[in-house]
Amino acid sequence: MLSLFKYTLIFYSYIILFPSLFFIFIIIFLIIIFINCSFFIFLYTFNNKYYTRIHNLYSTKSYKHTEIPEKRRINKKYKLKQQNSKDESEGITININILLNVHIRIFKL
Repeated sequence: MLSLFKYTLIFYSYIILFPSLFFIFIIIFLIIIFINCSFFIFLYTFNNKYYTRIHNLYSTKSYKHTEIPEKRRINKKYKLKQQNSKDESEGITININILLNVHIRIFKL
């Protein structure tokens, strides 16, 4: 009788333990996604130097051959006209698909 009680305790402890671990991992995963998205939204809205570094990193020729040509045509429409100005805050090209591609590359790692 004691061994039966012992096995039932072990069985119920597994039933309680595994779903709780599952929800903990889901919460951690959602927190990581939220931090990742908020970081890139921050870079995108404030146009600081880190965004320009990421933009320059992902706009090289070796990266552009992986893009679909239609996307490249659409991306040219979203670029700011003050691209040639000397001020950094005005000369940053806004490219929505580059942010999405950065997210895809991060999740592929």
